Amino acid sequence: MNTAMKAATKAELADAVHEALQMTKRDAALVVDTVFDAMTQALADGRDLRIGGFGVFELREHPPRAGRNPKTGTPVEIPARTVVVYRPSALVKEKVQGT
Repeated sequence: MNTAMKAATKAELADAVHEALQMTKRDAALVVDTVFDAMTQALADGRDLRIGGFGVFELREHPPRAGRNPKTGTPVEIPARTVVVYRPSALVKEKVQGT
């Protein structure tokens, strides 16, 4: 990955919505915030998120496991946790590859 490339921001997404839908920048920002809030809430509710043509955000459970404190070497219990994993759609993969 080219680290010199700048990451896209929420403001840039709002600008794209503003241009595409010819709405005010304030309304476009509200649309973007609302979509992200709905996505976050679905994941917080324990539901996977499937967006056609974009990809899937899946929740995966990581069980508790034994670990070690790197400074002291003392054994520690790493608690169970839930992580979000993104799997892009074939369309996104194609666009990223430039095909």
